[in-house]
Amino acid sequence: MVPWQAQLASQLVDQSGPAGWHSEALQQWKKQTGISLNVDQQAQTLAVSGQASPDKLDALFHLYQAQQTRPGIDGETMKSSLMQLARRLAVQQGSSSTRREDEIIRLRFGKPAIEQPTQVQLNVLSSETLLNQWRKATRAPVTYFLLADMPADTLEAAVTRWLAAIPRGEALHAAPYLASPGMHEQMSAVNIEPKADVRLWSFTDAGWTPARAVQVSIARNLMNQHLKSVLRDDARGIYNMRFTSELNDNTGRIETEVRFTTSPARAREMARRATLAFKDLKIDKRAVDAQRAQFIKAENNRAQDIYTLQRRLLLSYTHFDNPSYLTLLDTLANTLPLRRYAMRRRVCSLRKTRPCISPCRKRP
Repeated sequence: MVPWQAQLASQLVDQSGPAGWHSEALQQWKKQTGISLNVDQQAQTLAVSGQASPDKLDALFHLYQAQQTRPGIDGETMKSSLMQLARRLAVQQGSSSTRREDEIIRLRFGKPAIEQPTQVQLNVLSSETLLNQWRKATRAPVTYFLLADMPADTLEAAVTRWLAAIPRGEALHAAPYLASPGMHEQMSAVNIEPKADVRLWSFTDAGWTPARAVQVSIARNLMNQHLKSVLRDDARGIYNMRFTSELNDNTGRIETEVRFTTSPARAREMARRATLAFKDLKIDKRAVDAQRAQFIKAENNRAQDIYTLQRRLLLSYTHFDNPSYLTLLDTLANTLPLRRYAMRRRVCSLRKTRPCISPCRKRP
């Protein structure tokens, strides 16, 4: 498959609906029925999500089946989308922000996840080429996650009627898109104003588990407070700081980023202070107890959120092939006070990696 074509195809099929439909008619029908059906095509995944009231479930499944088996691309929608894409690519050429993002991607990953098309490729692109990309993607095996407040036999009958007969083939395989190991550094003179934007990244291999995800979340909160204290309050050298650290279940890595703005003269100093801050963090019982209370409060708020439940159900089946993650939620908070050492190791694992630094200084 051609990644940029596959992504464009999913966008256009999503907007156009089944063969013979037009974008305006599809949007009007969705509005009248209260149905939503959205396609999200990434470099390695294709996800379709939808919602409908119980009495419109058959209509939702019918639309999904039609898009999977009889896809169409509205000619006017395709023409408009290609013109917008061509204009965007033309504007991006030579822009400082595009140059910066391209340098960051190549610094971290070596290449973009999806290469952008050229104008020549867009000029010769046909709807049939895009539909072939969509057909290849939708022939891959599919796992359905259905959440509905209705009798199980009613839901099963609708699945059998509309979804079970959709033909599937062999799984598609995509190479994982991962940040490169080792230490890499790049200085880019792209800022117009006299400031330096500093960004540091690191990753640590770590398989996903519910307990580890909670530990990383709490370690992130504690580290965020510590970084603000060290860089902003003590050193008084930064502003616009942002710190993120996530246990990515797709890559099996704890992925961390620190970004802030400082003066060009202090860029390296602040980057060094940020790196050293990971070594200085102390985790005590009081801090863990405070985070535990916040975690319990947040969980109570998330308990009735349908999107959170769906996300966790998907995680559970992806990693355990059963819904056991959902049964562990009530016990995760109770183990936190006993896992300060485990969380300390999570934080230590963040600092053991070697960060990539990308300060951007004022043009000479």
